[in-house]
Amino acid sequence: MSAGVKEEAEKIYELLRNYIPSEWDGKKAILELKEADYYWRRPEWIGWYFESKPHRILVENIGGSFGPKYGRTQFDYKRNYVWDFKTHVDNSGAWAIINDMEAMDRCIQEYGGVGLILAIGSAEYDDEKRTFRYWHEQFKGGKSKYEYERIKRGATSRVRKITFVLRKIEVLCLT
Repeated sequence: MSAGVKEEAEKIYELLRNYIPSEWDGKKAILELKEADYYWRRPEWIGWYFESKPHRILVENIGGSFGPKYGRTQFDYKRNYVWDFKTHVDNSGAWAIINDMEAMDRCIQEYGGVGLILAIGSAEYDDEKRTFRYWHEQFKGGKSKYEYERIKRGATSRVRKITFVLRKIEVLCLT
């Protein structure tokens, strides 16, 4: 890892460590996402929250912009180097899902690497009555097209996360 990448990674880490709250409430996060007009209707709010909030913090404090786009994959942030923000719920499995391999390979080829910033923590899930899910559905004005298609296919609805407790932030650089 070059000195420049390491310096930028350390700066990003410090800013996020200081500005990202350790406890995320689903309703408050969705309201914040709506205010930012950023994917607030989506059920996996923790992922969208950790894309939106760090991007705003970093742009306001050290500049930068959105990263490059390859096909349908948009990297979340670029200053001198390309970074992507991901959230991993460690009480739901061992694997963290990142971007598609083709986009990662193309970004590494073009920029020499890509950094991953992982928010790792645990989630609390909706109750048996799906109170949070119904709140979110009403807040966004009813069922989405995706929800109607899911029902039509007979697929089950995933239980929603209602809170997330951030345990640590990890910064990885892939070359």
